[in-house]
Amino acid sequence: MRKTIFNKSIFDIIPFQCIICSEKASVGVDLCENCVSSLFALLRPKRILIDKSNEVFSFFAYEYPISSILHDFKFNQNIRMGNVLQFLWRESLKKIILEHDVKVHPFFLFVPNHYLNELKRPLNTSYIFAKESVSLINKLNRQAYILEILVRNNFIEQVNLNRKARYENISNSYQFKFGVDKDKTVVFNNSQSFALRSMEINIIDDVLTTGATIQAITKLLRKEKINSIKSFVLASNHRGFNI
Repeated sequence: MRKTIFNKSIFDIIPFQCIICSEKASVGVDLCENCVSSLFALLRPKRILIDKSNEVFSFFAYEYPISSILHDFKFNQNIRMGNVLQFLWRESLKKIILEHDVKVHPFFLFVPNHYLNELKRPLNTSYIFAKESVSLINKLNRQAYILEILVRNNFIEQVNLNRKARYENISNSYQFKFGVDKDKTVVFNNSQSFALRSMEINIIDDVLTTGATIQAITKLLRKEKINSIKSFVLASNHRGFNI
């Protein structure tokens, strides 16, 4: 049965064509086997340093067809493209963990959207990737948790802004949710609790362009003495170092 964002849907019973080449989809993410192979031939895991203390792992170059799939999901909320992105993220993360021995932290922090933007586009790519990451790590018999501790207080989006404007727009745009910064403790499932400063955190985002978003969140976390931070993105336009 197809694994989708909604777990079980109309896609489970109606056959679809491959979203890239229109051939019959033969795997559970609306892709044919040839296109799956073609997409993963583009997989180029990289380690990127956006400054001395910001280590980012990227899976793909931000170019066609990855850029097109991301754009169609983010701005058109195309669920089928979302299923493909889930698949690409899960398999790429699994590959760098199992084949490249990249260590991931147990806490996955997704980049939140402003609530006004969520009204237009309720499906947050970063949240979906973080949730998929936690599911994968748990299946590998390791403990992992998704962090929903931040809110964004600036609704101006980064799209179409130049490098300088991106940094100015995103600086100080994130803050802890009400209650989190009160006692600096996060509770999961009303039972397990962790102090923020004891956490080892992965920041999860969809695309790395200037690095302004990740730097802004990293700065906020470091104010709370959180020093074990890595970031993971699906795609980037940075060169980086091959893993």
